Amino acid sequence: MSEEAAILWQDILDLVMGGRVSNLACPFCQKGQIQVTKLARTTRLECPSCRQFIEGAFQDSMETDSPDPLVITKEGQ
Repeated sequence: MSEEAAILWQDILDLVMGGRVSNLACPFCQKGQIQVTKLARTTRLECPSCRQFIEGAFQDSMETDSPDPLVITKEGQ
């Protein structure tokens, strides 16, 4: 993931980690509302307008020593 893309996603990821999963404007196109899909421990955030997305696995802080609770697995191009 490029540094620019990571910066754009960071605010959205912070909101999702804080429990907000609706009314999230796309940080790339500003046209679409980010759709948040959760399946088990994997969360996918995607803009239906520009198709940018990011997927990650939220980790319980009790299960890992990692200071970052979100492990990014891939992103949209």
